Amino acid sequence: QSSGGTYRVQVEVADPEQPRELIAFDDGAVRSLVVEEVCAVEGGCRVGAQNLHGIQSFPTFVIVAPAIFRSHAEELAEKRRQEGLVVEVVDLQQIYNEFSGGVPDARAIRDYFKFLYDRAPDEERLLRYALLFGDGHYNYRELGATPEFPNWVLPFETEESWNPETSYTTDDYFGLLDDNEGLWPYTRSTFTGAREELNERVDLGIGRFTVRDEDEARIMIDKINHYESADTYASWRTRYLFLADDGPTGLAGIQDDQDLHTQNTDVVAELLKIEAPEIDQKKIYAISYTRVFRNGWRIPDARQDILTAINEGVLVVNYSGHGGEEGLAQEDLFNITDARSLENLDHLPIFITATCSFGRWDMTHEQSAAEELLPTPTAGPSPC
Repeated sequence: QSSGGTYRVQVEVADPEQPRELIAFDDGAVRSLVVEEVCAVEGGCRVGAQNLHGIQSFPTFVIVAPAIFRSHAEELAEKRRQEGLVVEVVDLQQIYNEFSGGVPDARAIRDYFKFLYDRAPDEERLLRYALLFGDGHYNYRELGATPEFPNWVLPFETEESWNPETSYTTDDYFGLLDDNEGLWPYTRSTFTGAREELNERVDLGIGRFTVRDEDEARIMIDKINHYESADTYASWRTRYLFLADDGPTGLAGIQDDQDLHTQNTDVVAELLKIEAPEIDQKKIYAISYTRVFRNGWRIPDARQDILTAINEGVLVVNYSGHGGEEGLAQEDLFNITDARSLENLDHLPIFITATCSFGRWDMTHEQSAAEELLPTPTAGPSPC
């Protein structure tokens, strides 16, 4: 309702936890669109014909890639097609064009997956796997300092920015594909009672190659081909490495978790012994080693044993304990320098780390230890 120079607007809100959004503007503030200013490139902003909604196949595996990585994505796709998968390589900008009006938006990727998921006529032809081909970071709008790394494939970020426990990124969001999913308050791990429906579960396996340029993309494809080559099949694929942090922690090393991390790791080891007795286990538990003070607490013998085991070859590295972007444990059991120094190209392991921030990948100016591991040409983890 208008009254003089003011307006009164009233809307119905059925759910107080999902308020309506109103956008108001003044006619005098609207600016005309000058194409030459918005599209300075020669030829303007012409959008070529496309029709992702008209897809005829029912892909099992989708690779989302910006144009710069298209050829590498196609090479991987062809490899998987030869193994029997129905694979679709999709240009990221085309997803934006059809699912977010041409504007880069992480939700467009999720909506595209949801579209493919919903149109499958039966369980056998559901979308099951997705690969996001490219690094990303939290600074979508490049506010403040200009990011050093390109934002090739936007990540999903929680709304919280101040609480370190609820401020994070995860690609799991792109796999919440059932009806009424995708709200995901991400404030706690388990909901009960009336909010139990918010316990959402991903509906497909999602991976990401956090590559920053074509050289790193090439390295990833080469490492996949090498890892899957029969030339690398050997006894190392039957070895499983268990790592556990020790008890002392904190800046002064006087807080004590006692044997918490050892127990967490050993429970998995005991289960593996029952489920796969043919696997050879190697355990490096920091609590069993001597700590020394070298401008900070260190456990040099444990660190050396870890490097030796990885270089000799293990199928899996499974760690439980404290950690951060630069490495595992306060005592630097494994750090960025170690990641760069590995020489294990012929036996690349899968890394499983129950820790904090070791695998963080959405930073704008630095790489975590896990990110350093991935594109190292002569070493690192399995890229598969």
